[in-house]
Amino acid sequence: MNNTLLRKLMRQRKITQEQMADRLGIDRSTFSRKINTETGKGFCLREASEIGHALGLTPVQMADVFFDL
Repeated sequence: MNNTLLRKLMRQRKITQEQMADRLGIDRSTFSRKINTETGKGFCLREASEIGHALGLTPVQMADVFFDL
């Protein structure tokens, strides 16, 4: 996952970690752990899809954020 890009896109759209966590139905600290981890458990498919929808990401942007291609 490209957490740097995800943070940048969230800043551009003025969406905080707390707002995104609320939208996902998870605690802010859980969101923070998921976005800050380099290995281990990241976002599940449902969460990634919801993040993409909230940020208005294209399929290419989704791949750039969530897949190491």
